[in-house]
Amino acid sequence: MSAFLLLATQQTVTAQDIRSLSWYDICKGNADIDWYGSPDACNVADVVLEVQKTSGGWEKNIQIHKLTEEEKQALIARRDKQSCLDNATTKQEMNFLAMVYNRTRQQKYLDGVKRGLNMLFEAERKNGGWSQY
Repeated sequence: MSAFLLLATQQTVTAQDIRSLSWYDICKGNADIDWYGSPDACNVADVVLEVQKTSGGWEKNIQIHKLTEEEKQALIARRDKQSCLDNATTKQEMNFLAMVYNRTRQQKYLDGVKRGLNMLFEAERKNGGWSQY
């Protein structure tokens, strides 16, 4: 019964207030499930793809859903710099793209996930671990 009450009182976030969430929370799936298939989510996913590093990962501590055009252009200019794996970076962006792909079936989002996975496979050290960058 208590689990039911917890689920019943748990609120999800809609497109109108998505900016109230952190990027980490959005990537964890804490927005309304229908939002991940919305045009707004696709716009955010397109930015995720635009700022994806050429190596396949992403930059650390970026609130991608809140970027100004100037901030986005600065990230694009740094696309050839190192990808990061610290603080859930790269994993969370791949998770977000996968959620949008699952709702929209747009291949470009799945392709972004695959580029991230390839970066992870290539970055693995001989001992089985990974560097922060």
